[in-house]
Amino acid sequence: MDLLGGGGEGDYFNIDDILASQEKVPCVLDLPLIRLGYLDPTSESEHIQRGSKLEFPIWLASALKNQRTPIVNVDLPKFYKDSYREILAADASVVDLHKLGPYFYIVGCKLLAFHHPERADVSRSLFESYLNRVLGVIDKAQHSYVADTNTFIRRLDVSERRVFAAGQKAAREMQVWSSLHGHLLHSRRKRKHSEATQDEEGDTNG
Repeated sequence: MDLLGGGGEGDYFNIDDILASQEKVPCVLDLPLIRLGYLDPTSESEHIQRGSKLEFPIWLASALKNQRTPIVNVDLPKFYKDSYREILAADASVVDLHKLGPYFYIVGCKLLAFHHPERADVSRSLFESYLNRVLGVIDKAQHSYVADTNTFIRRLDVSERRVFAAGQKAAREMQVWSSLHGHLLHSRRKRKHSEATQDEEGDTNG
């Protein structure tokens, strides 16, 4: 999903992808972590036992999951689970997506790489939510010069804000183009009218 600024694979030159990779995801240990007890602030043990539940940044969870013998099993963050997918399915356009996560779509795409049992449902929810919202984002961007859009923008995730900015840029360029060509068209019509008037006067005098 290039429009979303990232995907399952890391993009080391994309700041949005880097920041999205810092978002934490819930994990369950499939193997004990020896002498890494400090990773769990709630534990006083030197080790973290198998079956313990922790949150790791996506980049670290991915590294631990992709070992020959996986060290963790990655679960879905709550905003991607069934209850929130139902809310988005009901009417994604009214949801404050930024509250669910500033990198909602990019993080969602990265979650697909963990092959969670609900992977297909998450993928469908991301796709349908994006389609349901993006037309409204573009429409708002096209008319942003006549309305206050600050409240609207605050509800968008980073990917949607990028689309909004592109829509605004296109609207401004269209205004400039219309103004320029409108002026040229007016001048051309005025010149043709003047030439036609001169021709008529010439015929009359002749």
